[in-house]
Amino acid sequence: MINIGTIKKEIIGNSARVSAEINFDGYKKILFFETSQGNAEYLCDDKADGFLLGLIVVALKMHSDITIESPVSQRLLYGLNTFLIPALLKMNPEFENISIYPMYTTNQKSNKFDGAATAISCGVDSFYTVLRNIDLKIPDSNRLTHLVLFNAGNFGLEYEDSLREFQKQIEFVKPACNSLNLPLIWLNSNLMEFVRFSFEQVHTFCNISCALALQNLITTFYYSSGHSIEEFKLSFSDSSHYDLINEIALKTESFEMISFGGLVSRFNKTKYISDSMTVKENLNVCVDSKIARKEFTKRNCSKCFKCIRTMTSLDVLGTLGNYDKVFDLNIYYKNKSKYWGDLRYIKWRTKDEFAVDIISNAKSNKYKIPKMSFLWMIYRGIKNQIDKLKR
Repeated sequence: MINIGTIKKEIIGNSARVSAEINFDGYKKILFFETSQGNAEYLCDDKADGFLLGLIVVALKMHSDITIESPVSQRLLYGLNTFLIPALLKMNPEFENISIYPMYTTNQKSNKFDGAATAISCGVDSFYTVLRNIDLKIPDSNRLTHLVLFNAGNFGLEYEDSLREFQKQIEFVKPACNSLNLPLIWLNSNLMEFVRFSFEQVHTFCNISCALALQNLITTFYYSSGHSIEEFKLSFSDSSHYDLINEIALKTESFEMISFGGLVSRFNKTKYISDSMTVKENLNVCVDSKIARKEFTKRNCSKCFKCIRTMTSLDVLGTLGNYDKVFDLNIYYKNKSKYWGDLRYIKWRTKDEFAVDIISNAKSNKYKIPKMSFLWMIYRGIKNQIDKLKR
């Protein structure tokens, strides 16, 4: 049995925190969410919604029912029992059905500020969501009021290491927030100490649990879609593949998650954001950002697979030259044939949606893919076969 204790709100130093004691059959540990002291009023301490969602996959894996000593939103409980848990049981044979026993349920609204927020990572999906939802043409009630940054496992599964990287990322995204004229709300947690899964498998639940901890502020939360809805599938490998289900399940009487951007391909998102000066100066897509900060003068290493697919997309669009502040264009042009050969190989070998998208748009835009890329594609295929034989 997993028991979530009473939610407690307190000021610790310069931070405001909501926390609860989590009891795993006698083993006790504190789970917390915290932000700056000045944003204490945004933290929700009258519901355990964020704590419950954060631990849901843990309970399924442990085959443990959950008891909760603080109120839970009726709409969230309905969504978990009716949509999310049945979907997760279909995806993962290691999971077993559980029951959730809150001491109280409530249909009272928590939001006091009617905010609309989205997470800012400075990636393509993130910037697309931001730029689309600050447009003056959309209704006032849907327009973004805040940007958020969460530490819930995306910066590593060891708390101290993740906190150091998180603090660097806060400073990293501030220039973009200032340029967009939107306030940044950061939220730190130790959720990664409880949810010992690959972050890709559980990122939606971890991030939305943080958003629920801020539901005094957030009424509408735009969650950037990492995949096209055409790639929808019940696969536990990546929670974004079934965010359309998560969108239905993860609601309360005062909070709504909106999966945003799934109707638009990554290439077309790149096209939409490519003329923004904020994006030109702050785009960050690199999966090796730590290495980039140490070894390169740019924030993106210009060598990893995400850098490659972003640079090739911008090259097709004719705007790559405007991104010399964030990419090392000398690296790109030196390796251009190889990079396009990698894309060709990935498209042929895995039918990867992003590689297919880029090459298709290159052809429709009459972009001249380097002829040498064919040789690089063949070379990579042969090399992979040799590597397999050596194992």
